[in-house]
Amino acid sequence: MASYPLPYFGNIDSENLKEYYRIRADFNGREISIDLNFNADSIDEKGFNLMKRLLESIESFDRRNKEYIIRNYTEEVGAVRFYVQFHLDEEEMGADELFGIVDFSNEIESPEIQLVKALQLKRLGLYPHNSAKQFAIFDYSIGDEISQYLVVILTDENGNINEITVES
Repeated sequence: MASYPLPYFGNIDSENLKEYYRIRADFNGREISIDLNFNADSIDEKGFNLMKRLLESIESFDRRNKEYIIRNYTEEVGAVRFYVQFHLDEEEMGADELFGIVDFSNEIESPEIQLVKALQLKRLGLYPHNSAKQFAIFDYSIGDEISQYLVVILTDENGNINEITVES
């Protein structure tokens, strides 16, 4: 029986895995959710090392993801642009709902860019048995009290971004 230490989770028995582990953690002054998802009873040392590396580097992945989110908004008509337009165009979501996130009188940054920059990491899910396409899933939100929609980034085991999408 091999037990491996993982940041945030402590020691995990690699031969007797539960299907799901979840913790709440402080990240840059906010609380985020981190979960581990297994579809087998065991995992090898390589899988643990990949999870450990990612958990130790959440801040750098978050910075990289935010840069990608901004690029996705400015360079593509895709997921992030849809997310922003949906929230700014939503009839029942007026300036009051976005107060504190978007300063509509700001003449330097558009409301769209302000909304993009307001996206914050809410959840990190690790799926080590899906390492090729969906090893890590990063969920970004402008706040649960404002929207149920998320900007979701899926990465492989090396942290390479495979997809960006909007989900609820």
